[in-house]
Amino acid sequence: MSTRSFSCGVPEQEDGWRIAAVRGNFKRAKFKFTKGILLENTPTSDSKNMAMLVWVLTIFFGFIPPLIFFLIKKDDEYVLDHAKEALNWSITLIMAYMVSFLLILIVIGIFLVFALGIVNLVFCIMGAVAASSGKPFRVPLTLRLIK
Repeated sequence: MSTRSFSCGVPEQEDGWRIAAVRGNFKRAKFKFTKGILLENTPTSDSKNMAMLVWVLTIFFGFIPPLIFFLIKKDDEYVLDHAKEALNWSITLIMAYMVSFLLILIVIGIFLVFALGIVNLVFCIMGAVAASSGKPFRVPLTLRLIK
């Protein structure tokens, strides 16, 4: 597959990127084209590795790594998307931990703390696997505070 053989009326830039209209916004994105058909948005291996790093670091350091990547990597749409999702998940998890700490007064909170830790580990691993394979990932039951 080659990005050079496609002609869509939008000139290809020197570095192989095209300006693409995505939901009415014009963004620089690298796409795979075959016989003039758009196949998918192709993140680079560096983007995949950084997005995976966001999820792995979220396991150990909470909301800080996604926040750093969200503030620094504004130019890479793929990393930014995974950083937003990891940050939304971290904020949701912090709120759930606060509720479970309040519920420790009635014994159920102790079990919720352990359950939240396991759920955090599972969702972060799922996010890291999806990021390394180049797929978008949405954590279920997450408050989408950062869009």
